[in-house]
Amino acid sequence: SDAMDASSAADRRLVFVPVKDVPAAGPGAKVDLLVIGGTPDHPTVVPFALGVEVRAMSAGGLTVLVTSRQASAFVYAASAMRLVAVIAEPGADEGAEGPVSSCGEARAAGAQG
Repeated sequence: SDAMDASSAADRRLVFVPVKDVPAAGPGAKVDLLVIGGTPDHPTVVPFALGVEVRAMSAGGLTVLVTSRQASAFVYAASAMRLVAVIAEPGADEGAEGPVSSCGEARAAGAQG
């Protein structure tokens, strides 16, 4: 969003995304949204959107700023997917989360820190 020109501001939309146990995030914070899916015996975590700007926060979720092209995808995800949020520290690099679908993948990704 930092590279967008002033004319693209007219194409921005606010979408509320319900997130359980949302971490504290103020306006302007960047959030990575991950989808928890799969089955109870084989859960998966897959990135949905990385580096999305937060406009507001509430106990039930986040209001994020997206383009009109993205809005329907975010509305669908908010309605049909179980989303979790990872809040980036101010000035942090863009998210690099990858999919995880096994204990081994979780351990390997956790050890990369």
